[in-house]
Amino acid sequence: MFSFALQNNLTFYLHGSLVEPPLENLDDALELREQALPSDDVWQQARARAAEILGIVPAPLLTATNVAKFAANVRATAEQYQQSVELLYTTLSQRLEALRIDTRSTPRLQTAQAARAFIRGIAGANKDDVVSVIASVNIATSATAMGESLKKAEEMSAVLENASWELFETVGQIPRERAPQAQSIVERVNDALTRDEHVVELKRTLKDAQSAALELLTSLVEATPPQPPLVQPPIVQPTRSTNEATGSESGIDERSAV
Repeated sequence: MFSFALQNNLTFYLHGSLVEPPLENLDDALELREQALPSDDVWQQARARAAEILGIVPAPLLTATNVAKFAANVRATAEQYQQSVELLYTTLSQRLEALRIDTRSTPRLQTAQAARAFIRGIAGANKDDVVSVIASVNIATSATAMGESLKKAEEMSAVLENASWELFETVGQIPRERAPQAQSIVERVNDALTRDEHVVELKRTLKDAQSAALELLTSLVEATPPQPPLVQPPIVQPTRSTNEATGSESGIDERSAV
C-alpha cells in the first residue's frame, strides 16, 4: 500500500486528518487522498520563502506526503497570524495618517501590507494551491522584514495602541529656540514608525523617546522662574477737608440758635 501511495501521489488521512501510519499497524479507517505536486522549481522556491518568512522548513524531497504536511503546517501558522496582521496594518495606518506621514513611502507599512496579503492568500487557498501561493509571494521590502512583522505583529499593535502620543504631540509643539532637542525626539518617533522592525525596534524606540520627552518637560518646568505673588495696593479711604468739617459745625450752631 505504501508503494502504491508513493507512486500515485496519495496521502493517508484518518478521520479527516493527515497522518503517517506505522507499517506494522494500518487502521481500517485510513483513506487515501490524491495530492497535487508542484514543479520542483516551485517547490524549492516555496520552501525557501516559508523558511525566511514563517520559519517553517519542510523536508526537501518532493513527495505527496511532504507537500501535504507542508501545506497543513503553513495553513495552521497562517491562521495563528491572521488576526494580529490585520490589526497591525489597521493600527499602523491610522497612526501614520494621524501624524500626517506619507503612507506610500514607509517600509514598515509596506511590509505590514505585504504580510497581510501573504497570510490572506494562504488562508484562502486550497491544499493544492498553498505551495504556489507561497512561491509567488510579493516581497514588498524583504523576506526578513516580513518574517519579523508577522512574528511581532501582536506586540507592535499593542505598542501603537498604548504609546503616549499626547506626550509626543506636546513635545513637538515646543519652540526650537526653547528646546532644540524636542524636534529630535519627534523625529526618532517618526523614524521608528516608518522603518522596518528588523531595522528599528518599535517598542524600545518609543519607550526611550517617552523617557526623553518626560525628562525634557520636567527640565523645562524646573527652569521656569516662579512668578512673584500678586500684591494688592492698600485702599486709601477719602478724608473730609477742614472747611467741610467747619461748615457742618457752623450749620448746626445756627439751627440750634434759632
